[in-house]
Amino acid sequence: MSMNSYSINGFGACVTKIAKSANAERIAALIEMAPELKAELLKTYGVERIEDLKTDDIRDYASERTNIGTSTGIIALAISRAENIGMLATTDYNDDEYIIFCARYPWEECTEEEKALTPEKLQDILWKYLSVISDKRPDVDYCNVEQFG
Repeated sequence: MSMNSYSINGFGACVTKIAKSANAERIAALIEMAPELKAELLKTYGVERIEDLKTDDIRDYASERTNIGTSTGIIALAISRAENIGMLATTDYNDDEYIIFCARYPWEECTEEEKALTPEKLQDILWKYLSVISDKRPDVDYCNVEQFG
């Protein structure tokens, strides 16, 4: 049997503790900040209000789109949809969860919002959304997330 390892590099934060402490009320408030995501969730599950969704429905939705069926997945989706920037939800070999913006090569398609990002702007964006989930501010910095499989 062989092992493969790879790294995901970008600017972001480890959000394991924040994601695990997120309650349904705070997740609903986060979703309200991303109107496109909210509309998709309401349509997908045939409900009229975010509060009518089950936590498992939100986690399933996140899992199908980010491969992480936790609050981290829905946080990454909310930021991506609301800010029009591609945020990645991922885990490392210790199962710590991260939300990362991975830099793009010049020949890859980028949104205007992504082109205008600076580390400071990205930090402000992450704190804006993560402050809805938690009262604690995570360290936002360059991340090198290593995975094995």
